[in-house]
Amino acid sequence: MSRSLNGHQGGAARRGSGIAARLIALSAVGVVGVVAVGGVGILGSQQQDSAQTALVVADRATAQAGAVDAAQAKLRGDVMTALVTSDSAQRHQAIGALGADAITLRSSLRALAASDDAQVRRQAAALGTQTETVITLGQRVVSLANREITDPQQNAARQAVPAFSKEADVLAQAVPGMVQAAAAAQSAAVAQAAHARRTALVVTVSASLIVTVVLALVALTVVRGLRRRLSSTVEILEAVAEGRLDQRGTVGREDEVGRMVRALNTALDKLGELFAEVGRVSREMSSSAGELTHVSGSLHERAVGSAAQADAGSAAAEEISVTIRSVADSSGEMSAAIEQIAAATAEASSVATDAVAAVEQAVETVRGLAQSSAEIGDIVRVITSIAEQTNLLALNATIEAARAGDFGKGFAVVASEVKELASESARTSEGIVAKVAAAQRDAAAADHAIRTIRGVVERISDLQSTVASAVEEQTATTREMVRNVDEIAIGSADVTRSITSIAQDVNLTTEVAQQTAGTADRVASAAAALEDELRKFTV
Repeated sequence: MSRSLNGHQGGAARRGSGIAARLIALSAVGVVGVVAVGGVGILGSQQQDSAQTALVVADRATAQAGAVDAAQAKLRGDVMTALVTSDSAQRHQAIGALGADAITLRSSLRALAASDDAQVRRQAAALGTQTETVITLGQRVVSLANREITDPQQNAARQAVPAFSKEADVLAQAVPGMVQAAAAAQSAAVAQAAHARRTALVVTVSASLIVTVVLALVALTVVRGLRRRLSSTVEILEAVAEGRLDQRGTVGREDEVGRMVRALNTALDKLGELFAEVGRVSREMSSSAGELTHVSGSLHERAVGSAAQADAGSAAAEEISVTIRSVADSSGEMSAAIEQIAAATAEASSVATDAVAAVEQAVETVRGLAQSSAEIGDIVRVITSIAEQTNLLALNATIEAARAGDFGKGFAVVASEVKELASESARTSEGIVAKVAAAQRDAAAADHAIRTIRGVVERISDLQSTVASAVEEQTATTREMVRNVDEIAIGSADVTRSITSIAQDVNLTTEVAQQTAGTADRVASAAAALEDELRKFTV
């Protein structure tokens, strides 16, 4: 039984946000934090820019206030120079400088009048009329001092100097206050810029810290959850690496990790089923290999026996083939002997036919030999006795011809006997010739006897024909037997080759059986090794 860390979750599984959703949320928090920090930074930068702008304006106002103070002092010096100099060139130079200083004074006051500081603006506006008065009085003094022809002593100019000096003193006394106001505005702008820098720095750092802490907390929460769930998965995988397949993980949330754990559990279940099936198949394969080894051994033993029997059958078939070839040779010899007998029988039949013709002639001759009939009667009796013996010998020849194996020898004996009888008949015929004259009286009896002889000879001729026919039939039978024996010899050779091929196949079967047995042993060894490997896993 498999041990589960928390088992499979039955029913509706507890669902939660997926890893992707949590990472997106974490990224969103990070983006919001970055935007917030960026917004704070932008706001602080804007404040710094405003403070810096105010500082620049204050610096410019301070510079312009100093320019107003310097310009009014120079303007006063230009008037005094034009009044006291006796050199016309210097006087004209002083007049030109007076105009330039007047322009500087006016432009500086106009710039101060547009300052962001209200006090500076008020003072600049208040000094505007006074400045125009001073410039006008100064120009009047210089203009009067330039009357060298009409007022060489510059009396009119000297009379106008007190009024100019008075207004110039008023202006000179008012300008320091404006300078101080500009300096105060500058100091305030510096302080504001420093405060803006500090505020922006503090807010930016604080926002960054807050965003960092929030991101760290959210990330820590996500990482801890993932680490805890992934740690259990890692433990399962380590157990699998050690060969323990009975571990299962907790699915928990239906997120990527949960699906991964469920897939891992399913994979382990299927892997366990696979290992169990592999073990069963391995055991069956081992059992089948044992049976195959037994069958291969039996097949080898039977193949060896069959090979021995095939070798013995091949040897016996070879002996049969040799015997059949010997029988064929003997049958050929017998056929040749029968053909010789047939030729001899045909020749004997021809001789018998000739004898019949000779008997006919003898009958005609005997008819005129009446006087020797008595002696011919004796000769006829002898011939009759010879005929009887010939008849008996012919019968014996017929019997001997019916014997297939010994026919040739028997016929040779009969032929010898016939030859002896023929010799005796010849001697008797000589006695008959000697006694022809005395045989006329017995002509009638001789005629009768010769006729009887003719019948016997005809019977002999018929028997010879019968013997010839039987010999011809025996010749045909012998030829057919020789042909059949030849075919049997050919078939026997084919049988011998087939038995030899069977013996070779049986030997090949023996080798295959040995190879099959070796293969079965290797399969059994592999199955045993596979079972040993499977025992290393705990399912």
